[in-house]
Amino acid sequence: MIVKMEKYIFLIFHQEYKEFLYKLRSLGVVHIGETQNPKDVATLQETIEARKDLKATMRAVKSFQDMENITESPVAKTERSMEEGLESLKEAQYLLQRRNELEQEFAAKQREVNDMSNWGDFDMSTIQKLRDNGYIIDFFSTTKSNFKEDWEDKYNAVVINNVRSNVYFITINKQGEDYLKPEADLIRMPNKSLSEFEAELNSIENLQVENIKGLRHFANNRLWELEEYDKQLESSFDFSNALIQAESQASETVKVLQGWVPEESVETLEQTLEAGGYFFKKMEIEEGDKIPVKLKNNAFARFFEPITEMFSLPNYTEIDPTPLFAPFFLLFFGLCFGDAGYGLLLLIAATIGKIKSDSKGVKNVCTLLQYLGGGALVIGLMVGTVFGVTLPYARKESFILNQDNLMTLSIIIGLIQILFGKFIAALKVKKQQGLKYSLSRFAWVLVLIAAGAALILPVLIAGISPTVIYVCWGVAIAGLLVAFFYNSPGKNPLINVGAGLWNTYNMASGLLGDTLSYIRLFAIGLTSGILGSVFNSLAIDTTATAPWYIRFPLMLLILLIGHGLNMGLAIISSLVHPLRLTFVEFYKNNEFEGGGKPYSPFRIKK
Repeated sequence: MIVKMEKYIFLIFHQEYKEFLYKLRSLGVVHIGETQNPKDVATLQETIEARKDLKATMRAVKSFQDMENITESPVAKTERSMEEGLESLKEAQYLLQRRNELEQEFAAKQREVNDMSNWGDFDMSTIQKLRDNGYIIDFFSTTKSNFKEDWEDKYNAVVINNVRSNVYFITINKQGEDYLKPEADLIRMPNKSLSEFEAELNSIENLQVENIKGLRHFANNRLWELEEYDKQLESSFDFSNALIQAESQASETVKVLQGWVPEESVETLEQTLEAGGYFFKKMEIEEGDKIPVKLKNNAFARFFEPITEMFSLPNYTEIDPTPLFAPFFLLFFGLCFGDAGYGLLLLIAATIGKIKSDSKGVKNVCTLLQYLGGGALVIGLMVGTVFGVTLPYARKESFILNQDNLMTLSIIIGLIQILFGKFIAALKVKKQQGLKYSLSRFAWVLVLIAAGAALILPVLIAGISPTVIYVCWGVAIAGLLVAFFYNSPGKNPLINVGAGLWNTYNMASGLLGDTLSYIRLFAIGLTSGILGSVFNSLAIDTTATAPWYIRFPLMLLILLIGHGLNMGLAIISSLVHPLRLTFVEFYKNNEFEGGGKPYSPFRIKK
């Protein structure tokens, strides 16, 4: 659900404003209303850019982490100054910059080694001695097709090496004598031998190894220093932002600040500020106020909040969709996964991850995966599939969850979620505008349920009383009258009828298309089960003629690779398609608006 917020204004003497902000920050419950964009303030923009730079450095350093050798932030060292944090940042950036420099140096030196390797390893001082004794030594390269055999006599050419399509050669001539140069590329040779270049390359490699060691050590043992510095920068930004959000009144002697407080924290706030002698007043929420949104759900639904935030937070006037779609999402995931064995593996992996991790965020993700894995395990057992093997009870003709019934069940579940979404949309309109504006939406839900009951009950229940059917049709007709003649209260009846006809068209076309979208639940689950069965058959049939000592390891290899790939695809499909059904079909029918701004209280970041 969305936590109720209260609006406050605070009137503070300008000389006490900083002290007041320190008090407010220590409380950590007030979301400060913005009167100007922080990005328009130069000093705050600098902090924003500094945090971007810091986060980029943290991501780069984190890529060198060895998960088994990470040292957590020592409690005794968490109190660090911003100057120390800046020094840690500079050190990390130097290591990263040095890594890039060494990579460039290595690439350049490797090119030089490659070039010199075409000539072989020789001492350049020998060439210099020949030159000192009156010989002219020139180095050339050309293509094999361009090199002529008579060059050896014509130019005193000596072939040194043939590399692929190129010829590397030298010419030897006496100083003071006339000589011609061949039509080839003249090479300017360095004053170092191949051995010297290779030694320099090895030296750079050693420096790279030391640099990587330094980065890994920093990532494993000192990354927390950058994280602490990031929190300090964020707290500094928040405080500076709070300073500029207050409006000056009474010749700039009074600061007026607006803030939002969760209803549950109102008493604590008022008691603290009254004790400090600060003036505050609770204000009425006005239309157009940008009210921050804080979600608060039960132990089950709160783990699905990241899914809500992935699309958008609801705005303050809406109904939190998290607890409304969470059971459906769990069911959809299980139907798409379609295998109890895969569900069990996911449950075990998530449990191990939750036990091993110390991060609250990772633990929450693992808990969500535990729910999803558990749901997939239960639903997989219900449909009778374990690692692609159909269980005996699922092979019976009387088994209720066979393929035909699963497809029907998928459509029924989809219809239920769509009707539920339309009911939520009616509740939202009632909350935002009042009961009379929501009656037509409630009426449409009633029409669909009553008409559906009138059509389905005779099929499900033989000999049902005609009176029940008549009552259902009567309720449906009454709902239609409300939907047609009271969909726009206060407007011309003809406008209401026209709107009713338009709504009927949209309802009929949209309901059919949206409901059919849920067939994907059946199709994805069926595909997963079939692929699992195919890999089982492949492992058994392809190894049938092999000796047992070859057959069983080979079977195990095929099963591990096959089921591993299938499970990976199943996880992706089982996340993507329920997300699609939630964000498209369900959100469309409950008329989700979104655009909520997250509640971000002014407090010291920890």
